[in-house]
Amino acid sequence: MTTNYGFPDDPPEPRQSMLLQILRWVGTIPAAVIGSLVAYWIGRLIMWLGSSRFGDETWFQYFFKEIFSSGLMGAAFVYCAAFLAPKFKSQTAVTFAGILLCLSGAMLFAAVMTREYISILGIVCVNVGAIITAVSIYNDQIDFDW
Repeated sequence: MTTNYGFPDDPPEPRQSMLLQILRWVGTIPAAVIGSLVAYWIGRLIMWLGSSRFGDETWFQYFFKEIFSSGLMGAAFVYCAAFLAPKFKSQTAVTFAGILLCLSGAMLFAAVMTREYISILGIVCVNVGAIITAVSIYNDQIDFDW
């Protein structure tokens, strides 16, 4: 029984050189960090462009901007790492979500000690974005084949 519904099988993926695979694994962490920072600032820009420029920023806009940009940052961290990894994409996504959860634990401790409550909200949203993206990649709901 075929799962392709009569279509021919996909051609095998071209074999990458060992050097290219090593470079992709080494570049996974910097790409995830850079991608998450770019996504954070794009999220801030989208919220700035979408908000009213008349008067001061309301508390709702302030909180929603933090929720949106931080969640996008966590999702982009996991997605960029899994996208660049040459193999084991779902395991890479779960691993990077775990790394982000461990690092955010230290950040959460510092935010609680200094009573930076908006930072606590941002850290929680980063974790939620990372977990949702990792679970989606693990369940094959996000496809990397273009």
